[in-house]
Amino acid sequence: MKTSDVIKKVAPKARPEYIKAFEQGASALKKAGITTQLRRAHFLAQVLHESNGLTVTFESGNYKPARIMQIFGVGRHSAAVTETEAAKLAGNAEALFERVYGVGNPKKAKEFSNTSPGDGFKYRGGGIIQTTGKSNYKKWGEKIGVDLVAKPELICTADVALMPALYEWAATKCNAEADKNDIGAITRKINGGTNGLDDRKAWFKKVFPLCEDDAPKSMTVPTEAESKEAPPIAVAVNPEILWVQKSLNQLGMDPKLVEDGLEGSKTHEAIRWFQGIRKVPVDGDAGPATVALIQQALETDRADPVPPPPATELAKDGVSVGTAGSGGLTIAGVAAWVAEKWDSIPEGLLNKAVWLIDKPAFWIALAGVGITLFVLWKRNKLRLNFNI
Repeated sequence: MKTSDVIKKVAPKARPEYIKAFEQGASALKKAGITTQLRRAHFLAQVLHESNGLTVTFESGNYKPARIMQIFGVGRHSAAVTETEAAKLAGNAEALFERVYGVGNPKKAKEFSNTSPGDGFKYRGGGIIQTTGKSNYKKWGEKIGVDLVAKPELICTADVALMPALYEWAATKCNAEADKNDIGAITRKINGGTNGLDDRKAWFKKVFPLCEDDAPKSMTVPTEAESKEAPPIAVAVNPEILWVQKSLNQLGMDPKLVEDGLEGSKTHEAIRWFQGIRKVPVDGDAGPATVALIQQALETDRADPVPPPPATELAKDGVSVGTAGSGGLTIAGVAAWVAEKWDSIPEGLLNKAVWLIDKPAFWIALAGVGITLFVLWKRNKLRLNFNI
């Protein structure tokens, strides 16, 4: 069955311009290597989820507070929108996207090159795979030969819509993951996490039986009985998340987390639980500072700690996570916390210094380090050697 016919069958409300894009994009799909049953099914599963059955042009943003918190809230997105903010942003798409994708979120603004007021809204998720950010509109527009920065609305047209999705698919090497039937790895490459994984799986199961006819003759084509049911879907384990889950369970998480290596809402809640106990900023994100504190807690609170992930995985951006003596609070935890927040600090050394000393968490952490070092020194567990 042709890809456009698969779409008509499983997504009857798909926009005409999107259907036309697939009708005239058969050669582009083949050029991108999306020719086997698994590759076609996984590609369609992703775009059907991202565009809500190919019905969405641009990300709406007219969300209620609960939905804003679910997508962009603390522990779920780098914007870390609070409930108070969500109430104010509800129903105001321009303000919301400026807050989460634009200058209101320095981390994303830098990542997306959304540096001018209004960029967050102008370059919000658009097209069949919801391309987001000025940098991506620029990158894929240059590949296609269309100025998507000047005219972002073109990303939803029949002549353009399919191409950004294909370029992103190829750039992130999703065909290799599709060959392994690893929908988790594909989702992380397309979405940056595993958001909407269940819906993507559901779409995959719908389209897989309909995608068999385009398999190349040189490959073994599944029999009719084999094609009727999708094969078991693989979901790759994220070793960092798996370590966090195992560690928090060992530290007393109740109810215990499922140790599956997938980053879901329960894992974020558990991280917030730990951060609350340790009296550090609660964001639900297992960044370097939180990982360092978890490792320290394992070393001091339990006799049989979970082996930590490789140091290269923990020491993001060159931040060391070594401990300050046996059982001490990790000095690098403070440095890692600062490193995590650095991009959001106002420019200029003086501004950064003022920002830092104004944070209670900094002084609490600094006091904790000082007390820990003093105790270790008194117990003769810390040696200071100033010989050069």
